[in-house]
Amino acid sequence: MEVGAISRWIHNELQNINLNAVPYMMTKGGQQFQTAYANVEKAMGCTTSATACAAANAAATVAALAPQPFFEAALSGTGYNCTPSCTANVVTTEFAKFQNQAVWSLWSDLDNGGTAPGFNFGHSMMNTAGQMSSNVTMGTSLGHGNYNAGFITVKMNDWHGVTLQNNFTYSKALGTGAVIQATSQEAAVDSYNINTQYGPQAFDRKFVDTMFFVYQPPYYRNQQGLLGHVLGGWTFSPIFTAGSGAPDFCNTNTTGFFGEGYSGAQDFGSADGTNTGDFTTANCVLTSTAGTSASVHNIGGSLFMFANPAQVYGNLRPLILGYDHNSGGFGQIRGLKYWNMNLGIKKNFRVNERFSAEASVNFINVLNHNQLLDPTSLGIASQPAATLGQLSTEGSLPRTMEFGIRVNF
Repeated sequence: MEVGAISRWIHNELQNINLNAVPYMMTKGGQQFQTAYANVEKAMGCTTSATACAAANAAATVAALAPQPFFEAALSGTGYNCTPSCTANVVTTEFAKFQNQAVWSLWSDLDNGGTAPGFNFGHSMMNTAGQMSSNVTMGTSLGHGNYNAGFITVKMNDWHGVTLQNNFTYSKALGTGAVIQATSQEAAVDSYNINTQYGPQAFDRKFVDTMFFVYQPPYYRNQQGLLGHVLGGWTFSPIFTAGSGAPDFCNTNTTGFFGEGYSGAQDFGSADGTNTGDFTTANCVLTSTAGTSASVHNIGGSLFMFANPAQVYGNLRPLILGYDHNSGGFGQIRGLKYWNMNLGIKKNFRVNERFSAEASVNFINVLNHNQLLDPTSLGIASQPAATLGQLSTEGSLPRTMEFGIRVNF
């Protein structure tokens, strides 16, 4: 038996920054923009669930919301309609932007490129096109990550005919989102704080087990006599693999998926739909983990990874600026566990010392286990509650057999 640990620390990893991200820390009236924004989202119910946010209306939100110092100080005296309050008109006029978490579009509307009516800052943060820069990608080495694991290896060599090795690994892969240099259109969730997206990596699996096993019965190895020819010369060699579920990406917009192009500003202001080049490690937030344990369930003749898809759907909400300070990585929803076993069987036929033959059969997926793949998309807007987590893709091949004959002389 061997017990050990592996640790790998990654520094100065590629991380692109979006120069057009909203400067959410801007302060007016003693309040940051992100705080005023989050207070509106809370009044709308968006911090409770996406369903509550979608059902919100502007009048109810204004009634439940006190005037926000940022909006009052930043818009008063600019020609913006501040009756009965600047905040009330911001919510009413820009309600859809709040409902869709379109931070960049909201800021752009209110800033207005430095043209009145717009924020009364000393100078605009954006040009009339709503950008600080155009066609510029800022590549940095600010990303970081780490992999830590403990492992147990058990080896056995020809003990009563058994040769075996089993490796069990318990690990954790964390980081700010592993990307490669070619991903020039992917940017950080929060360009001002890279650690907002620090969490489990997309390839993080807690448990992985692999085993190969060779059994050659020690009886009748010389194959003497008829019984020896029948019972001797056999080899059985199964290979078994298993692992826990990998993190699943969950998005709140129909166009958002892992690794490229996110609209809706879940990355805290990226030009929303006009700039589809932003990396978001997770833009769904779970308010409860109840019912998220993944396994295969047959519901009405269809297969799902959740026993109650509507329950999980009701506990999902979008990532909200000023309210959430960690996007959670990919670890909020874990996919299906996996396992598979292959098997080889071989029979040696010894005729004499110089001549023998072997017959073999190799089974791929010997138990014909149907390993389904995780859904390609878990999304609030991309599917109704009743179909969240529906399984439709087979990840394993049906059982196959390969026969062989070898003659040795």
